[in-house]
Amino acid sequence: MKPMSMLFAAVALMGTALIALPASSATPDEIIAARRANQKRVGELVKVVDAAVKANAAATSVLDQVKEIDDRTHLIKGYFPAGTETGDTKARPEIWSNRAGFDAAADRYVAEFDKLLVIAKAGDTAAFGAQWATATSTCGACHRDFRNK
Repeated sequence: MKPMSMLFAAVALMGTALIALPASSATPDEIIAARRANQKRVGELVKVVDAAVKANAAATSVLDQVKEIDDRTHLIKGYFPAGTETGDTKARPEIWSNRAGFDAAADRYVAEFDKLLVIAKAGDTAAFGAQWATATSTCGACHRDFRNK
């Protein structure tokens, strides 16, 4: 196994490491595995934060999780380079055929989670719950338009 393949396999298994993809040296299958691992981790973190929001827990109590989600949102566009349209993926062809639409959805995703992180750092629990609803709505919007079920 190539060293890069081992790295991506480790990331896919761990599901916690943050990596920026070196698209020129990674195979399409490695990129797909890394983006699946990234999104799986985001889903795990979302469950933790969502439970805290429902319990009206202090915004600062999930600051680490929000920071990690926010960091991962900034990687999203890089996980969908040309050549990763097929394989073990739920990505819809519209990501590549409507790249401007996908990029706009990704930019909204990043912006709303950036706002959430600012609110969490400030410890504004009331505003946090409202922004959580807004931020997570960007996940669903992207899934509706750009992800197969």
